[in-house]
Amino acid sequence: MAEKIRIEVMANGLPGKMGTIVANGLLHHERYSLSLNALTGPNMPKQIEMLEGGPLVDLIEPEIHEKVLEQMAQECALGTLYAIDFCKGAGVAVRNAGLYCATRRPFVMGSTIMGAEAKAAYAEIERMAEESHTPCVVAPNFDVRLNAWMYGLEAMAKGRPGAFTGAKIYLLETHQADKIDKKTGKPETSGTMRAELKGLSLLTGRAIVEADITCVRDPAIQSKLLGVPENWMSWHAYHFLKVFNEHDGVEDSEELIFKRHGGDSYRVGAMLALDWLVDGKNKKYYNTMTDDVLGAA
Repeated sequence: MAEKIRIEVMANGLPGKMGTIVANGLLHHERYSLSLNALTGPNMPKQIEMLEGGPLVDLIEPEIHEKVLEQMAQECALGTLYAIDFCKGAGVAVRNAGLYCATRRPFVMGSTIMGAEAKAAYAEIERMAEESHTPCVVAPNFDVRLNAWMYGLEAMAKGRPGAFTGAKIYLLETHQADKIDKKTGKPETSGTMRAELKGLSLLTGRAIVEADITCVRDPAIQSKLLGVPENWMSWHAYHFLKVFNEHDGVEDSEELIFKRHGGDSYRVGAMLALDWLVDGKNKKYYNTMTDDVLGAA
């Protein structure tokens, strides 16, 4: 029997939080092996040690990303090298996707893309993937249960538009203090919560916009009022959605609360997306988590 080819996976974004948790998860994986090369951002160390006593991974600075990927593409047959990339910002997401497409390396990308840039960035990544025939899964959030909830909200909005007419909407999200827009110094609004706005607008019959979302980054408020555990202040995501009416001094209301601590649920979803690509379940090249990976189950 022919030996099964082991697939190498680049955990790009090291030494970032998600890059690290993905890389550590790959260290003893039955199906995949961790690549000892990883794309990183500017001003990062040359190497990083995975876990205690683990292998050293070379961190590739932006100036030679293209050169190293081209070299790796020459050394690895198609279908034996994949990338998981948790990146931040439209420019980085489009640039990195362009590198993968240029070398036809399939990839899973968890992209945090802000505001008006998002639609154009996702469209450009889709164009590159389809034109280069590079399979990929691109999503702002890889948590499986959260994707299912988002699908449910969208389906309800499409199937029952106007059902919340006359109701008030309260939206609040809290993340670690460093989730800010470095250009403005203001909180970087949760992409997951921004994705809910279109559906909520359909349900209420009026525009619900990003300015309607309250963003909390103050640890004192997070701890005392929102119940975030002290040991998760540096890595958490809470989303609160409340629909309500007030009459005779009381509220009639419904509430939906999402709480996530750390990045393990996102890693699990990213690995599910990777399996889905490796197994060839994709019928097209550009795929999303909600509509394609989970929708094909």
